[in-house]
Parts: sequence; structure tokens; C-alpha cells
Amino acid sequence: MRVEELRSYVQNNFNIPTYSNEFYTQSENNCAMVRITPGATERQVNRLNIQILLRNESASACEEKAWEIYQALRIKTGFFVGSTYVIQCFANQPLYIGKDENGRTQYSVNCNLITDIH
Repeated sequence: MRVEELRSYVQNNFNIPTYSNEFYTQSENNCAMVRITPGATERQVNRLNIQILLRNESASACEEKAWEIYQALRIKTGFFVGSTYVIQCFANQPLYIGKDENGRTQYSVNCNLITDIH
């Protein structure tokens, strides 16, 4: 899975401007950022971890969006992220990260994915 595919998936499915790997100086105040952390490759599957980091000027709006994403992904099976088939996704409950340097609230939704190697 490529980070750009994940960025597009999150942006299109959760209606939030989304960036790859980091927030940029021109990034919107109310947005998301995605990262992929490699996991183990097994004979038939890949295991990887993703982080969806949200920020918003409104603490309640940030938390609400984090819970929306969590509910949609918490035990989701059989779907594509770009060209990658996700066999199963396990999402952790939203984690409050704190405020960034500009006072925007941040939440993280972390997921473990099992994907097909083909």
C-alpha cells in the first residue's frame, strides 16, 4: 500500500482534507494526515500499521471526526485502499494527542491492517 492511496481513501471516505506523512505549512487548519509503518510480511499476507492524525480548531469537532473514523474502521473487512486489498482492519479508539503549536486539538486513530500480498 502506498501512502498516497491511503491519503486518497481517507479524504474521499471521511470528507476531510488529508495529507501524506506530515502537515505542511499551507495545510488547512481542520484536516488529517496519514502515515504507514511497515509491519511483518508473511507467506500470504502483509501486516502494517497506519496512523490517521487529525487536527481541528474545535476540540469537539476533532474528537467527533476521530470517533467517526474509528467506528467505520474498527473491525472492517474485505475492502480496497487503492490497489491494495485489505483483508482486515483493526482500529484503536481515538487517542487525544494534545494541542499543536497553533492551539489546534489533535487526535490519532491507529490501525493494524492485514493485506493481501498480491
